[in-house]
Amino acid sequence: MKKVGIILVISFILIATSAAMYLNSLTQDNFIYPGISINGVDVSGLTVTQAKEVLQDRAKVGKVSFTHNEKKWNYDLKELGFEYDYDSSIDEAFKIGRSDNILENWITVLKLNNNKQINLELSRTDKYENFDEIFSKIKSEVDRQAVDADISINTAISITPEQDGYEVDIDKLKNLLITELKDKNEDIIIEVPVKVTQASVKREQLSSINGIIGEFTTTFNAKVAGRSTNIRLASSKVDSVLLMPGQEFSFNNATGKITLAAGYKNAPVIVKGELQEGVGGGVCQVSTTLYNSVLYAGLDVVQRRAHSIPSSYVSIGRDAAVAYGSLDFVFRNSHDYPVYIKAFVSGNKVTARIYGDTTKHKNKTLSSQVVEQIPRQVKYVNDPTLPLGKEVIDDPGRDGIKSVTYENVDGQTKVVSRDHYPAKTKVIKVGTGPAEAPAVNLNPEAINESVNTQNQENTIIDSIFGGR
Repeated sequence: MKKVGIILVISFILIATSAAMYLNSLTQDNFIYPGISINGVDVSGLTVTQAKEVLQDRAKVGKVSFTHNEKKWNYDLKELGFEYDYDSSIDEAFKIGRSDNILENWITVLKLNNNKQINLELSRTDKYENFDEIFSKIKSEVDRQAVDADISINTAISITPEQDGYEVDIDKLKNLLITELKDKNEDIIIEVPVKVTQASVKREQLSSINGIIGEFTTTFNAKVAGRSTNIRLASSKVDSVLLMPGQEFSFNNATGKITLAAGYKNAPVIVKGELQEGVGGGVCQVSTTLYNSVLYAGLDVVQRRAHSIPSSYVSIGRDAAVAYGSLDFVFRNSHDYPVYIKAFVSGNKVTARIYGDTTKHKNKTLSSQVVEQIPRQVKYVNDPTLPLGKEVIDDPGRDGIKSVTYENVDGQTKVVSRDHYPAKTKVIKVGTGPAEAPAVNLNPEAINESVNTQNQENTIIDSIFGGR
């Protein structure tokens, strides 16, 4: 029994010694242990020098390319500051199975020799911030604003289709770059990610515009140059305007400030109930013409004011006064389809047309009438330059008027507006000066004598000065 115990001890010593010698043989060479790779590159069984040569050949910083459609941007990562730290990664690989105590090292080596795999990440200096300028360049060349569909109407209706826009997704592009550089060792190609921006106005929407739903024309004196110029200029400002459903139109915003610098001329304008010379006379005729076409088109009038004096070029109650900064004409497209405004001058006529979906439009008639006439007041003003008691009309004034405008659709009548054109006081000057001297009634003989005397005086003067 004792002999058996001795044999077992000797056997254990021999086995332990053999294992120690085997493990020692595994840990005493200058090669990286089996099963170790760096960035997926197998470096097991290689010396430090050999491992570096392999990594430099197979794990290069490389190049990166960004593509979008036909465009391509190429960059050398090394030039951008990207560098691999081969030495520190290889040193870390070599230390596996050598950096702990002898027992732990033996255990690690045994595991590696039994197909355990360890993949180390190759240490790299990253300069992602150097891509910020590159991304800005790519964005500037790729981004495209969406273009709305457009419509033009001359003799026919022409619609240009919309174009969707593109916008580079910078955050997504950065993440793609980081992921690709982390997972791959070779040159990489990245498709630039873009977000599509939709156009606001589509061709399909504009295709509902198929004809005229509102039209009105007024006449002016084409011989008045300043007024004619102003009407033409203001008409051009409100021409070719597209209004989508719910969109508002401001006449003043369209025309801009009415100034000589803007091309407007002096012409008669109404100011506080008086007709006087001013810049932009005639612009109100354009706003009035457009107002009536808006009524016929069935659009919602948001803001509108009548003049203080009835206009001669339109029925009473159907004018629209404008004055930049104080009075505006504003309306809204209340239809569920877009409308298109055309305004133009032909000869001595200015016309406003509104196009829309004629299949949904109901024709209407407009009428207006005076419902009340307010007599003008009379004011007497003393005037010392007139003979006592003499009366002279200084301002004839005018009666005030109240009117109502109606629209009729399918036999149904409703009020469009109630307007008040205020009366103007009649002014009469009354003389308070000296009374007129009574008329002297001379007899014919005395008159003839006076004339003959004057003729004699003229003859004498001619003879002295040689005539006049």
